[in-house]
Amino acid sequence: MLQSNNLRSRLVVVAAAWFGIHVAAAADAADPQLVNDYIQAAAHGSVAEVEAILQKLGREQVDAENSVRQTALSEAVMYNPDPAVALMLLRNGASPFKQGTGYHLPLTVAVQRGWAGVVRELARRGAITAAEDHGAQALENSATPEMKQLLVSLGAIDVQVLRAYIAAAKQGTPRQVEELLLKPGRERVDTRDIQGFVFSGSSPGEGARLYQQGIEGDAPRRLTEADIDLFGPVVSPDGAKIAATDAYGEVVLAPLLAGDVRPLPGVEEDEIPIQWRADGRAVYVYRPDRLPVEIFEVDVVSAKRRRVREIVLPDITGVDSSVVVALTPDARSYAYSFYRHLDELCLFEGLD
Repeated sequence: MLQSNNLRSRLVVVAAAWFGIHVAAAADAADPQLVNDYIQAAAHGSVAEVEAILQKLGREQVDAENSVRQTALSEAVMYNPDPAVALMLLRNGASPFKQGTGYHLPLTVAVQRGWAGVVRELARRGAITAAEDHGAQALENSATPEMKQLLVSLGAIDVQVLRAYIAAAKQGTPRQVEELLLKPGRERVDTRDIQGFVFSGSSPGEGARLYQQGIEGDAPRRLTEADIDLFGPVVSPDGAKIAATDAYGEVVLAPLLAGDVRPLPGVEEDEIPIQWRADGRAVYVYRPDRLPVEIFEVDVVSAKRRRVREIVLPDITGVDSSVVVALTPDARSYAYSFYRHLDELCLFEGLD
């Protein structure tokens, strides 16, 4: 994800994005009773219980629906007191776009419950950047300033600010703004120069693909086959390939001209890519949910890894263990943001 503190830069990237919901292929029918048990466990059970039933169903049934169109993820975020259940489902490929009870998306409910870790995981899987409103509804429903700050750091845009920017942009290049904003299926990803950008998107009836497009409004060029769903792409210095996270949470390398997507050896579980080394021979990765933050350099050929930086927060009181980091190609400078939740303990006397 492109990180920037400049609002205008962020909105330029958003204005070069198409919004849409990924279309998931329907899975084979499963035993209805087992599906009901699975969804009930997601709503009220433990991680182990849900995992056990999912194993019986098969991982391809992670988004199985009951007779009223509820899914395990939608019920987990709505009713389960333990956010670890929702995190487990997401890491097993649950779609962030399935509506549940009350027709609420998981992101909306997770925001209302203050589940910062779940919100970050949903964002990693496109719940903000690939949503039709680009996270505007979730941002509007945020109960705390900290959650609003978190959503903005993950790419959510206030709808009024976005509309104002679009209106201003139309005065200069209306064709670009209208063509890039009003067609569905695009997700903001990354940009390195004014020549073009790479994005992940889907069209009705097709799986997600990587595309490349110039800024002059020419037709997008397909870079990968269908169903190659990648998140948070980081473009290499030579513009020839990207490092990204796939739908299963694994870091992969994908060429932008021709070739296959392949895993990046040397990356550990739950690590995500944030930057390429300046020479293009290594990728920087880290785990957002681990404190202190450790950033590793992984060689794309030898798979050797070494720690290049540790970020120690001065005060971790109330800090949700998910930190967003932006890093320069030489690993010398960085910026980070995090969510802090503080409560007050009050003592009431004389209530008899």
